[in-house]
Amino acid sequence: MDKECKMKNFNNKNQEAILCEKELQITSLQKEKEQLLKMLDTLPVSVCLVTQDYRITYYNKAFCDKFGELKGRLCHEARFGLKAPCDFCESHKPFKTGKPHFWSCRGPDGKFNIDFYTFLFIDLSGSPLVLVMDVDITLKQKIFDDIKKQADTISFLNKRLKDQYEELETIYTFAPVGLCVLDENCRYLKVNKVFAKFNKISASEHIGKTVRDIAPGLAEKAEALNRRVLSTNKPILGIEVSGEVPAEPGRKRYWLESWYPVKNRKITIVVAEDITTKKEAEKARLKSFQNKILTLERKKIARELHDTVSQALFSSNLFSESISKTWKTDPIRSLNTLDIVRNLNRSALNDIRTLVLELMPEKKRKEDLAVLLKELLASVGNKFPNIKTEIEINGKSELPDMVKHEIYRIAQEAVNNTIKHANTALLKVVLKSNDEELKLVISDNGRGFDVDFEERDPRSFGLNIMYERARLIGASINIESSPGKGSTISLVYSKPVDIK
Repeated sequence: MDKECKMKNFNNKNQEAILCEKELQITSLQKEKEQLLKMLDTLPVSVCLVTQDYRITYYNKAFCDKFGELKGRLCHEARFGLKAPCDFCESHKPFKTGKPHFWSCRGPDGKFNIDFYTFLFIDLSGSPLVLVMDVDITLKQKIFDDIKKQADTISFLNKRLKDQYEELETIYTFAPVGLCVLDENCRYLKVNKVFAKFNKISASEHIGKTVRDIAPGLAEKAEALNRRVLSTNKPILGIEVSGEVPAEPGRKRYWLESWYPVKNRKITIVVAEDITTKKEAEKARLKSFQNKILTLERKKIARELHDTVSQALFSSNLFSESISKTWKTDPIRSLNTLDIVRNLNRSALNDIRTLVLELMPEKKRKEDLAVLLKELLASVGNKFPNIKTEIEINGKSELPDMVKHEIYRIAQEAVNNTIKHANTALLKVVLKSNDEELKLVISDNGRGFDVDFEERDPRSFGLNIMYERARLIGASINIESSPGKGSTISLVYSKPVDIK
């Protein structure tokens, strides 16, 4: 009996000890839980404990700040305002697997991006809970998306730049014109094959050398153009450059060039076309025109001398011989014949003066066209007082010497034809000039003529000479006339663009 009592007392004491130890453990766990919850309350991210039926048994301050007080709301109601559990929710997976789970989602409104960290959590009562920690990564995702977009854009631009570079390289290599790149010291940085052919040396031999090294005869002009482009940061377009290259001494070559600055870099791109053959052909064409005009003028002068001066002098000579025979026998008849000789000589003199009027003294080549036209009409007025002359000048007529010479000779031809054939009482010249064109109009109130007939007549040297001179300088001529209504000759010359 005593033994049984002792055993019973021992068991009671053992149970009391176990209960006491459990109470101590529970108290310790309770304190740890409180410390854990206090720590969770300080975190800057939302934390809550959720049951399997979506009730929230705990939430920290960050959760409250974000979603407000629960007031009995379930998890999906508090977070997204939904009446039913989220169909995309993965927070319950730790209940099934017992392992932590990470997942991400976008809020139902599409405005938020959230990372979820979920852990299985056993309450002191032994009930399973899920600790849900969510991190709002909306800003982070936006930054990431922006970076990705920028990376995609940069990748696209890099590819486009590469494509453009390859396109430019293809153009540079196969362009039918010369291309080169010069630095501020006129040193070649890049040269294509066409440009290299201009100097008869390879493209690689240009690199690192200056224009003065390769083509000293062109250096001064090139250096001046390069300085101007780099200092003004403006291109120079369509300028003609000429000179010799060492590979072809004694032959003058011509290039049509355009110089372009490169923004924010001290380099110049030069585009050049060799127009030597074209210029030589142009010179040959001009020479042909000039020879044709010279031939026409010689034929005209020969015909004028034959038809006018020669005939008058021949007749004068015959009448002079008859005077020597009749002077003694019939002095009155001889005096009348002498008057005829005098008139024939005067006529021949006027014809010679008219022919001389057509010739332009070399010393007048440098004079302004307006001055030359005034002198021409003054000469007409002095020699032919029966013809009234008028002249009107508007604008400055600055022209290349050759152009001025040809326009003046056209004016001479028109004036000469008027004096000889128009039987006019008025000769008027109007010269108008601006930056784009020059217009010369010569008119009279004489007898006029049939323009169509004269233009078809191969013997009309005067008109043919005017047309050829106009073609020589690229001008156009229009002639308006009809019998009895006077004549008007209009010349229009378009000035080339001045490259400054």
